[in-house]
Amino acid sequence: FPALAAAGGGLLFGWTCYLSYGLGLMAAVLLAVLVLARTARPVPVFLLGALVVPVAFTLTGFNWWTAYHLLVERYYQGAGG
Repeated sequence: FPALAAAGGGLLFGWTCYLSYGLGLMAAVLLAVLVLARTARPVPVFLLGALVVPVAFTLTGFNWWTAYHLLVERYYQGAGG
């Protein structure tokens, strides 16, 4: 069960990073949880789960960095400009 929870957490974290560019900062919270738990056993399974999302997005043609630069450009054209 812990491996399943770690894989699910990895999938959710990977998905969260693609939902919003700022949500990647949640990695600091994850690191704090690992420090408090005092074990690194779920880390490989978590990372494997988190890796599924970028691979899936990349295989479908999404480029995170290109999209980020486009987002910044659109921001300054609209609300931020």
